[in-house]
Amino acid sequence: MRLDKLHNFSGIKQGDTKRVFRLQALDDDESPISLTGYNSVKVVIGNDKGKLLELTPTLEAQTGVFSFSFDADDLIGNGEMKLELHLSDSNGKVNILPERGYYEFKVEKSLDTLQGSNVSSYTLNYFMTEFEKKNTVLQDVADEAITTANQAKETSDSVRTELDAVVGRETDSDAMSRQAAVNASGVDKVNLKQRLDDDYNKVNELLAETVKERGVNIYKHEDTIPNKNVAATPAEWNWTTAIQLILDAGKVVLLPEGTFSHHSLNLLPESAIVGVGVHKTKLKYLSSTGKAINAVDSPKFLLANFTLIGQGGSATDTGNDGIFVSSAKTSEAEYTNRSWVIQGIRIESFGGTAFNVEKCISPGGAWGRTGQLMNLQAYNCYRGFKFGIRGEYTESLNLMAWACIWGIEIAAGNTKITNSQFDDNANGAKLTGGTNNGHGQFIGCSFNHNDGYCVLLDGVSYGHVFNGCAFYTGELTVKSSAGVIFVGGLLGPNKITLDSNTGATLFDAMHVREDSVSTINKIGTNIYKFTNCIERNTGLSKLNNYDCTALILRRSANATYTASPIKVAMTVRDLEVFRGYDYSYRYSSNQYTVGEKGIYEIAFSLDYLISSGSGVQLAQINKNGAVIASSQLAPKTGGASGVVKTTVLLDVGDIVYPQLSDTDIATGTRQVVASPETYFTMTLVQRVPAV
Repeated sequence: MRLDKLHNFSGIKQGDTKRVFRLQALDDDESPISLTGYNSVKVVIGNDKGKLLELTPTLEAQTGVFSFSFDADDLIGNGEMKLELHLSDSNGKVNILPERGYYEFKVEKSLDTLQGSNVSSYTLNYFMTEFEKKNTVLQDVADEAITTANQAKETSDSVRTELDAVVGRETDSDAMSRQAAVNASGVDKVNLKQRLDDDYNKVNELLAETVKERGVNIYKHEDTIPNKNVAATPAEWNWTTAIQLILDAGKVVLLPEGTFSHHSLNLLPESAIVGVGVHKTKLKYLSSTGKAINAVDSPKFLLANFTLIGQGGSATDTGNDGIFVSSAKTSEAEYTNRSWVIQGIRIESFGGTAFNVEKCISPGGAWGRTGQLMNLQAYNCYRGFKFGIRGEYTESLNLMAWACIWGIEIAAGNTKITNSQFDDNANGAKLTGGTNNGHGQFIGCSFNHNDGYCVLLDGVSYGHVFNGCAFYTGELTVKSSAGVIFVGGLLGPNKITLDSNTGATLFDAMHVREDSVSTINKIGTNIYKFTNCIERNTGLSKLNNYDCTALILRRSANATYTASPIKVAMTVRDLEVFRGYDYSYRYSSNQYTVGEKGIYEIAFSLDYLISSGSGVQLAQINKNGAVIASSQLAPKTGGASGVVKTTVLLDVGDIVYPQLSDTDIATGTRQVVASPETYFTMTLVQRVPAV
């Protein structure tokens, strides 16, 4: 059982009789405790020396909520105070909340309690005591920040086993994992685990040092709040000016527990905002437009340990972002937004992007050392994370996005996303073309249970690597991209599509969910390969060794029908050629019974060797007695007159055959063709099996 603080302050001045303490009693299941059934409800206040005061609180209408304030006669002194709630029933039994520790608050001396105008030794001692207490508060904030960093490290350790398995493989994926061990400064850390540990320690030291040396508590500028005397609670005060004053001074804004409303904030180089945890410190953005926190041309900034709340999500991108990292420079050569850290932050309910990073690095300049994003959450936003043009050489660890329209979008090069989740969104990840796009990495990430795309790559010209990742449900689509590699993970989307402009794509050492991948739609003549893939129940996947390069073979004019499919090299393609003579409407012997379910491309061409005639021929392709493609082809003197093509899913036992009519469609009369011979050819090429 515990006490939950509902008021938005952590202390009070001695002699203050207006402030009202509001708390709620919660049971072991975090449910409110009804206080109306007790014979006695008392608030007991004391310090390290013992009990000082007992009050009867006001029981509010909300279950478990009680409130109290101090009277002028309530003499409890000053310093650190401890509070308990004592509940006595009709049998004299007492419950004491909280069950561990106390609710603690601080009573500070007011100027009215000080005597005289000289600086006495007592005043000096008091000042030194208060200084030590303030130092303790800063130490507590630093410790809280360090705890958050420790949690990030523990989470990163959780993927070590999986990544070690990938690193240890003596295949091409070994080189990819070894590449991930090189940090943003180009230093080889031997393995990925060591690199993550070193990055964590560096951020940890920076955070602790920054907080201790330059921290300013937000309440220092409480007097700048414009609506302080109008709003009922500090949660409704407008803290914009108070926060911006500290940022403009190049200091660290220290946010204690509570909610702080504000308009747009602008970071300066080396400025920082640090709270005491995502469940304790909350920033509330007061507008549905613009950016809540701008880090524009502000290198070496620090944001840590708070929740940022917007005015509501959106089904379209409104541009209303949470944290926006960018540059106002017009030339790429001037981008210098480097060495910044964002960690331990949750952003929710923004119509734009929760974490939006772009224009950080200049081409031709020193590569690396851009920024680090660690232990971040995005909820109910249009987009969780975005790395726009030149948002490069970022190091991202433990990102999480859910209930967003897009979990993450990347239009930059050299991004590394490790141990992150983009699950339960409308769409998972979108990688698009842009300046220097692609050649980044997703390592140990999941793209599961997304309604539309699990991953969409569109115009990624320099490739991308997905190492040890999971794709379950949704559609995996690669469009107009090349050099995309999926290695070591779970492949289980509902559909995979590669368009006609897509270059080489590799799926290696994947666990293929044969009960999930219902359609692989390969369009055009591009190349992709499945190697070393397995299926849960059948062992090696039937997808292995399919490169699906288009292959159209033609028999000679006098070739005869071959009943058995032709297997070409290491591919699995079924090739059947049908040939007919004279003017027969259909040749029943020239039909093909499908032996393996798959997606087939069927091409039916007509060849004429004639000297005269102008009749129109109707060429058709039939499946199980029904026409699935047809075209009117005009005669031609020599060579092929045209072709009818279709791509269709064929099941085992389906019968396909060509059909030709030499009847004029317009008049219904037979045409006289002076050729001694007319023949047709139908070719079936199996593009990919259906699982």
